[in-house]
Amino acid sequence: MALCFLSVSTQAQKKQAKTATLVVPEVVDASFATHYADVTEKNWTKNFRGNYVAHFSDTVNKATLISEFNKEGIMINRTTNYDVADRVVPENIQLALQAEPDYADLQVESVTKIEIEGVAPYFTVKGVNAQNKKKTLYISEEGMITE
Repeated sequence: MALCFLSVSTQAQKKQAKTATLVVPEVVDASFATHYADVTEKNWTKNFRGNYVAHFSDTVNKATLISEFNKEGIMINRTTNYDVADRVVPENIQLALQAEPDYADLQVESVTKIEIEGVAPYFTVKGVNAQNKKKTLYISEEGMITE
């Protein structure tokens, strides 16, 4: 009988841990607000490095963003996932693909912009070409393509 009670108690603790609200330091929240003044709804998590990660939407650009901040409030990186279902592909990426004959026919499945402190921003573009081959391209903001 005691063993059964212990099992229920452990499950209740796990459920309670999942629903606990993450307390984000004021300096991190203030830094987020300086980067994203218009964002009111965000979901915070904490990653294995101890950094705070905000998940939120950009309704103007139809994108989902993830921004990581350290405990001092410094943004470490940002990932922007564009909604290609609504044909929202940044113009510089569209132009880069159209300018290259090898990629002009690419059916884009996903576009992600990656910004890491100290590294030039770049886009990861995944798609399928006319020969039905999957492609992953890395495109700089200036339009240089690497496969």
